[in-house]
Amino acid sequence: MKRVLNVILLLILAGAGLYVAYRAKLIPDPFHREPAPSSTPAPVLIQRDTLRVAVAKRPEKLLMASLRRLLAVENHKLELVEYSPQNVWLELAAGEIDVVIAPLGEAVKAQGRFQPGIFLVFSGESVGLDQLVAWPDQKAERVAVQQEAATDFLARQLLPEATIVPASSAQELEGWLQGKAVQAALIDTSANTRGLADSFKVLAGTSAERPMPSVVVLSKVFAENAQKQEYTSRRDTLVASLRSWNGLIGYLDTQPELLKSTLRTEATEMGVDLDRLLEGYRFLTPARGREALLDFQAQDSFKQTLELLVLSGVSNLTGPDWESAVEAPAFLEPSWTLDVAAQPQPSPTPEVSPSASPESSATPTVSAPPARLAATYHYPDESIVLPWPEPELKGGTRDASIQTPALSQKAVLVATNGQLVVHSFNKKTPEKMELTSPLTTPPVSDGRNFYYGVQDRVIAVNVQGKEIWGLDIQGTPLGAGAVIEEKLLYALETEQGGRLLCLDPLDGEILWEQTFDNPPASGPVVGNLEVGFAVVVLDQSGQARAFTLENGANLWTHGLNEPSFLPPAVGFGKVAVNYPSGEVVLLSLAEGKREWKAQLGSALAAPPTLTRSGVLVPSKDTYLYMLSLQSGDIAWKTRLSQPLSEPAVVMGSQIVQPDESGKVHTLAADGSLTSTTEVSNSWLSRVVARDGRWALTDSAGEYRVFRNP
Repeated sequence: MKRVLNVILLLILAGAGLYVAYRAKLIPDPFHREPAPSSTPAPVLIQRDTLRVAVAKRPEKLLMASLRRLLAVENHKLELVEYSPQNVWLELAAGEIDVVIAPLGEAVKAQGRFQPGIFLVFSGESVGLDQLVAWPDQKAERVAVQQEAATDFLARQLLPEATIVPASSAQELEGWLQGKAVQAALIDTSANTRGLADSFKVLAGTSAERPMPSVVVLSKVFAENAQKQEYTSRRDTLVASLRSWNGLIGYLDTQPELLKSTLRTEATEMGVDLDRLLEGYRFLTPARGREALLDFQAQDSFKQTLELLVLSGVSNLTGPDWESAVEAPAFLEPSWTLDVAAQPQPSPTPEVSPSASPESSATPTVSAPPARLAATYHYPDESIVLPWPEPELKGGTRDASIQTPALSQKAVLVATNGQLVVHSFNKKTPEKMELTSPLTTPPVSDGRNFYYGVQDRVIAVNVQGKEIWGLDIQGTPLGAGAVIEEKLLYALETEQGGRLLCLDPLDGEILWEQTFDNPPASGPVVGNLEVGFAVVVLDQSGQARAFTLENGANLWTHGLNEPSFLPPAVGFGKVAVNYPSGEVVLLSLAEGKREWKAQLGSALAAPPTLTRSGVLVPSKDTYLYMLSLQSGDIAWKTRLSQPLSEPAVVMGSQIVQPDESGKVHTLAADGSLTSTTEVSNSWLSRVVARDGRWALTDSAGEYRVFRNP
């Protein structure tokens, strides 16, 4: 009993001592616990200039390695860091890594656990690259996946009952499979041993019908602090990366051999079968990748993917806000629609002969030819000298001219209702031909010959005005948009409705044609898509249609509220339409969706012109307006001397605008007036330019050609 009393007394003394220590704050309150630290590290602003990118062992890693080399030429710093499956998403959440590119399943799983970042774009889709192979005589109970490739979610989808075993490398995966430690493996056919798929039974794989997308995820820390000065260099590098990515992907269709030569060095270093990779993987441009991501989000597919992950046994997942997960920072918005012509061009790396030593393998690179810009009323390589020189050529026609002239490398062509005038630059007098039928289209040139349309016929003439070929057609040709990529385009009004003809300018052969129910409202116009070119035609019912220049395939049809008989303008991923009432409508060139509508409150008689930053709209109220490409708001307006009824022309960095009084105004990109030149005393056509020359006509039938000294 005495022993028990001693123990009780000892406990009382110990408790009293602890209480005194607690009151003296020598020890913490044992009944009050601070919350456990979050598994997501607190955001820290990282002071560095280098954009740090981690890429799972997927095809994007090859492109990013090439981009790193290309961006270094522009002094952009991009570092490819090791993709560690255990830590990469925590590092992204902490801002230690800026961008992660990984298969969709891995990104959704990480978002459900840590919410580390913002989903920017789908970068590509496996359409045959990943195959699930197995021993033909065994049940696939254990499936090996390459951990750094982040394809375990795909394996769970293909074999939901199997146990997934992550291998540290492709070699380890192949060794397990050959030694029957596993019965099946998910392989990347571009990186695994050649012929491995042929030695085993292919159970399943990705395809165009069942692709596996990869997604680009931007650190949330980066997204929330992107406007701060500490992020300026990384922000610029990120935008440049998207721009260069767009340029590289553009070569898949236009110059695949150039793309292969650009990627070959990195492909060899990574042990990738380049031909197999490009055959089994579909890379997406930023614009298409952004659209695909938003479509995925709109269909509630993120939630479905998260549910599949839970069903497959992945634990500790929550349902994040997928709306906010795809809200990209505002500074990236223009990057989704970068045109191909604006992209930096890759430098292909020539192959090194086997006998070359390591020291001599650094061979010079050859710059790729720039992609051709196609934007209505644009002459990117031309300019007007100020003040204007005296005309190199000047002449007149018998009748008044209401057509824009055409310039070749050797002559100018001017047409009236009854006469065709061709004036060579090396002759004092022009060649004049009588017309049996008035032109229904302005003449155009491909630099060699001239082309125009009359009722039921399209005609080509040389610089002497002699007919080269004539194509009989049923219908009235309307204005040719351009001669581009060795293709000549005309929209026809027929008794049945409308036709769009694509001709070979060499001999007039019809390369392709399209028909539609209603007659066209004006001629076709051509502009850059992300890859290739699009032809846009408006019809008299108010339908806008887009076709591929390559083969005439229909891209989209958009119903405008009412028809417009002013030619549209295309360029920089957009279509602009003017209405005489003062309304301006902007559509997306990629999918035909309306982006905005603006009302200027002034009569319009001229087509618009698109630039990289906005829409130029000449008005009868004497103002030239620039509307913001993003919103349609007036960015600036400049008052000129007389009403404007011809489109503005962009020549290099200059805006050239004629008015109805015979003056031509030159403006800077910000709308400031730099010069006004009186050319005539009557209406002037828009300026056309080629090879350092520019020409225009007036309503009195006079034409003038000017040349830079």
